[in-house]
Amino acid sequence: VHRHQTKLEFLLPTLQRMLKAYPNLYIDLSWTVREPYLVDSEGNPNPEWVQLVEDYPDRFMLGSDVVGHFDSVSKYMHGFDVFLDALPEDVAHKVARDNFLAGAGRPATARRVAELWQVIRLRV
Repeated sequence: VHRHQTKLEFLLPTLQRMLKAYPNLYIDLSWTVREPYLVDSEGNPNPEWVQLVEDYPDRFMLGSDVVGHFDSVSKYMHGFDVFLDALPEDVAHKVARDNFLAGAGRPATARRVAELWQVIRLRV
């Protein structure tokens, strides 16, 4: 789901159904779904989404949708901290970094991506 201004109530049950039915489905949690899905307008993590990610810890990864100008990427990525903090530590590491690296597939690519994550100081 890409940018939408209001909360789509069908999204969570649809993702629950699809993740159960399609074992090769992976979800990119870009900043466009951070609010109102992952966290509410007061900055609190949504327990239903926390549970969904805990149920499928290998199937979610963070994304930014930042294109062209990367000086703000660290700020955007740290916007996920409250959600990541609500997850068990091992799941948070998977979502923040490890699942992406596993999807990259090639060790050289994975090493380079890991270096870039360190550059933007993404908490892993």
